Amino acid sequence: MPVRVRPPLGVMALIAGCMQRSGRQSAVGAWVARTFGRWAADSMGERGMRLLEEALEAAQSAGVSRSVAARLLERVYSRPAGDLREEAGAVGVTLLALAHAAGFDADAAEAAEVSRVMAMPGEQIAQRHAAKVAQGIAVPDGHGDAIDPAVRGTTMPA
Repeated sequence: MPVRVRPPLGVMALIAGCMQRSGRQSAVGAWVARTFGRWAADSMGERGMRLLEEALEAAQSAGVSRSVAARLLERVYSRPAGDLREEAGAVGVTLLALAHAAGFDADAAEAAEVSRVMAMPGEQIAQRHAAKVAQGIAVPDGHGDAIDPAVRGTTMPA
């Protein structure tokens, strides 16, 4: 098996803006594993919580009120969990529609954010994660997964 040489983190941040989405996905996965550990990169619960956090922040930025967000939360959780691959695709389609409505390029915004987070100091990232763990909205380092056991296995793609 060939040995891959990884460029320094700063170089990775610079080239992130030039990568296609699949390349950024691989780079982000590797960055999460290096920054938080393999467990965090592979934790469906942790990744799901981070996606929910960012989706809520985007919705808030788009003018969605707390009361509407609460009603949406109740609606979603009143139904059975869907297929993860299909739901992830729907997230991508909805993001593209939001970016279109807001007048910006979603791909460029994603590439810029990849560069920004990859350039953040490790101490800053660790402090932010520790604060989330203390609030009960992140999985403690290396402590498994936060997925409800009743849901586990029902949302995984085949």
